[in-house]
Amino acid sequence: MKSIISEIKKINDDNFDNIYYLVGDDHFLQNFFIKKIKKSITQNNSMEKLFFIGGFDSSESIIQSLYATDIFQSKKLIILRNPNGLKGKSREELLNYVQKPIKENILILTQDEYSIKNKLINTLSSLLNPISTQTPFFSDFIIWARIFIKSHDLRLVDQNDLNLLVKLNSENLYFLHSAIEKLSVNVENEKIISKNEIIENSFNLN
Repeated sequence: MKSIISEIKKINDDNFDNIYYLVGDDHFLQNFFIKKIKKSITQNNSMEKLFFIGGFDSSESIIQSLYATDIFQSKKLIILRNPNGLKGKSREELLNYVQKPIKENILILTQDEYSIKNKLINTLSSLLNPISTQTPFFSDFIIWARIFIKSHDLRLVDQNDLNLLVKLNSENLYFLHSAIEKLSVNVENEKIISKNEIIENSFNLN
């Protein structure tokens, strides 16, 4: 299982894969990663974005969208949640695509469950080496706080305040990210965060 943090670092260096397989039920992490991909690849490029849910959208339509190309060879970002929901021969066709993806496409697969044991999930895992999107341990929250601060172009007056920021917003990553988003709007001194601003913009003051 690959670390989502190491994959984000690669994306920051403009190093993209054709396929990403996110496994784990932290939807904030899934969405953060997807938004990171979108923002990074669309800065200098136009890209068609498609979103599907396996078991809800037509399996045939999903596979057709993977292989569809146009004369302009435009890039596509395709997000497929719950690939395990694909039906019939579409499951095998997805595996075929994974082994020979179209270079103009970026495909992001997301599967909430770690524990599913079937042919499709097992084969996808062996072919793609999944990225973990399980909720991280609290010990990793400092790392995530640094990532969120950097993504909002913020800085700390005192690096010791990083521990305070995490302590006051440690319920989950969503709360931590939301607090940092609030700071990005409310800080007054050229995006440099003070201790008082951390306290004023945090969610847990108990």
